[in-house]
Amino acid sequence: MNDERPTPPTTDKRVVNAQATVRKLKRLGVETRGLPSGIVRQRQKLREICKLHGVEPEYEV
Repeated sequence: MNDERPTPPTTDKRVVNAQATVRKLKRLGVETRGLPSGIVRQRQKLREICKLHGVEPEYEV
C-alpha cells in the first residue's frame, strides 16, 4: 500500500514553469537540488520553496 499522502490541490490554477523558476532561484542563490522527479510534485515543491524564500514563481502563459 502507498503510505505517501497526495498533496492537497492548490487553489492557484496557474501552472508553474519549472525550468524558469529553477533558473530564477539559482540566480538568487537558492539551493534547488533534490527536487522530486514527477513534474506535478516538482511544481508543488517549487511553489513551497518560492514561498519559503519570498520569491514569486515563474508561470506558464
